[in-house]
Amino acid sequence: MSIGGCYKNVSMETKIKILSNHSLKKAQKKQKLMKQRDFKCSNAATKISSGVSQNKVRYKPFTPYEALVSETNKYALRFD
Repeated sequence: MSIGGCYKNVSMETKIKILSNHSLKKAQKKQKLMKQRDFKCSNAATKISSGVSQNKVRYKPFTPYEALVSETNKYALRFD
């Protein structure tokens, strides 16, 4: 922001007020953007953590080894 030009006939006190108002508005805008970014990040983290908790691995007892192998192959085919 240039102080010269149309501000030539303005007192130094007024120029300082203009600059401080400008910098205050800029700082408030930056703070608002950071709050929005933090909210988006926390919202994404919540979605990720809730999605992970929904897909928990469940323990299922298998007595014969062949039953375990067949179940593993069945789930492996789903991921392919």
